[in-house]
Amino acid sequence: MLIIKEVTTNLNYRGAPITVDAVQGDSGRGVVLHCMSGETPWSLPEEANIVLQYRCEDGTGGVYDTLADGQPAYSVDGDAITVFFAPEVCAVAGCTKFQVTVISANLQLSTFHMEIRVAPQVEAGTAAGNYINLEQWLKKARNVGNGIYVGTAAPASPEVSVWINPEGEGIPAYNGEVL
Repeated sequence: MLIIKEVTTNLNYRGAPITVDAVQGDSGRGVVLHCMSGETPWSLPEEANIVLQYRCEDGTGGVYDTLADGQPAYSVDGDAITVFFAPEVCAVAGCTKFQVTVISANLQLSTFHMEIRVAPQVEAGTAAGNYINLEQWLKKARNVGNGIYVGTAAPASPEVSVWINPEGEGIPAYNGEVL
């Protein structure tokens, strides 16, 4: 799943900064940059390479051209550069500055930076025991089949794979999935 924002950037002047919204920890976002030189679409030279540069709110940053899985971090189609954000780009809440740099032979041309507004991830904290939705637990239990136990005392049967304690404390979890 990938969320792509499509924007136009002019390589001749800064203008208003391009902004992209993301949530801290996102790894499925990117942007399509339609490059212009004044009023004319600007296409990359065939032999050009691209590097992507970023600097997070906390001062950390980096340069990349491939993603962690080895796939290219960008693709080019005429005047459009599709850029995929590495997970580190959205690792820190705040304003991440992001720039695309085209390198051809001994020449370098960079876009003016865009701002990725990274919203903080919601921290759920620890749920109180009296907020457990027993009906939701029971629906999950019915879908699992045998091996489900609902009760406040520890189950005696070794065949129980899921124990639902309606008076339990902490984050309610079902087989590792937080409800």
